[in-house]
Amino acid sequence: MKTRMIVIAINLWFFCVFFGGVVNARVIFEDDFDSYMDSPENHGWGIGSNVAITETEGRNGSRGIMVTYNTSGTSPYWFGKNINAEQLGDIYVRFYFKAHDPEYAGTEDAYYGGCKFLKIFGSHDGEGYANTTWAINYNHPMIREVSYGDGSGLDNDCQCIIRFAGSHTDPEVVVHTTSTDYSLVDNQWHCFEAYFKYNTNGNSDGEYQVWIDGSTVVHATNVKNRNDLNAAYFNAVHFANYSHYNTHTWYLYYDDIVFADNYIGIVGDNDTTSPTRSNGQPTGTLSSGTNHISISLTTNEDATCKYSVTSGTVYGLMGNLLSTGGTTHSTTVSGLSDGNSYTYYVRCQDASKNTNTDDFEI
Repeated sequence: MKTRMIVIAINLWFFCVFFGGVVNARVIFEDDFDSYMDSPENHGWGIGSNVAITETEGRNGSRGIMVTYNTSGTSPYWFGKNINAEQLGDIYVRFYFKAHDPEYAGTEDAYYGGCKFLKIFGSHDGEGYANTTWAINYNHPMIREVSYGDGSGLDNDCQCIIRFAGSHTDPEVVVHTTSTDYSLVDNQWHCFEAYFKYNTNGNSDGEYQVWIDGSTVVHATNVKNRNDLNAAYFNAVHFANYSHYNTHTWYLYYDDIVFADNYIGIVGDNDTTSPTRSNGQPTGTLSSGTNHISISLTTNEDATCKYSVTSGTVYGLMGNLLSTGGTTHSTTVSGLSDGNSYTYYVRCQDASKNTNTDDFEI
């Protein structure tokens, strides 16, 4: 009777979606696109034809969303999450994004035609609607303003603006913090967080605040952004919306998206070290007749893990997830037979998306 040596080499991949920010924030929704292998449509997202998962071009080489801008209009670019059931009149939305223009990178012609890259849609349960938009400027590679309805009528969308520099359409608005137009020519990942608050009926108590890479770039209060007959809560959060026109193809990437009821903050701003892996199991020779086994290991910090049967596989391309209890990771592998050796490779990535670049073998 033959015995079988099973060698398990595990590359672990760690993931924690919500990290940073205040402790008492209630997370309404979160997705880093790494904790599942199927389509985002199966996880609450609505997506257009030009929206797709990228396996390796997310933040720090992970999975993320890639939007291809190659035409004008809206329908190819829908990428959103319905939040109507939450009945929220204020919300914090945090995400990482990168704009990439391979033809005109670093020039004023980059991202020509722009897009509405974050849009909050008001619910239609009331009369009309009240929407708010943050856009990549249609003519220049920058983000410079928030646009919203003034509440004077039932259809509220883009009648008013508040610019980072402080100018604003509604003279009643109070701007507390200002900055300059935010340039997008560096082709790097940035953290964008926005706070949206509807005004209550009869009042101008709406509010907007935006942080980029953890720093406030604009904060405005005394805002009227809905009519009293509009619904008092949001319907959906959308990214990668309408593009005004396109003369060439460019790309917009999203990752690490969180909705919450309080400030979220940037992910793992002080953490630059990938997880340490240890205690791989099993070791040695397994009993004859074994056809499946649990493989496991531990990490020095909370982690989510993936494995491959091919050494050197980039973690974003690994198709097998290990279950996790924080620092303990395991899964059952099957199809084993006597007389063979088996090797499994796993890599880890932490909440800051620090990733192991070597294989851990068990």
